[in-house]
Amino acid sequence: MKSSLEGPLFVTEGGQPTHVLLSLADFQRLVSGPRTIVDMLSMPADDDIEFEPPVMNLVLDVPEL
Repeated sequence: MKSSLEGPLFVTEGGQPTHVLLSLADFQRLVSGPRTIVDMLSMPADDDIEFEPPVMNLVLDVPEL
């Protein structure tokens, strides 16, 4: 049950997922009333995404006027 606090746990039978174990808080969030598009697209504040975009070396060939 402690592992379900970190996210859903998938239970398999014969290698196929058959059930999902969620924390009560996650379940209540899923079945609660209508949410806005902003709510659905938002991320929890404690989630960090590591992102380092590649350096782009761009050379522009601009003709002189």
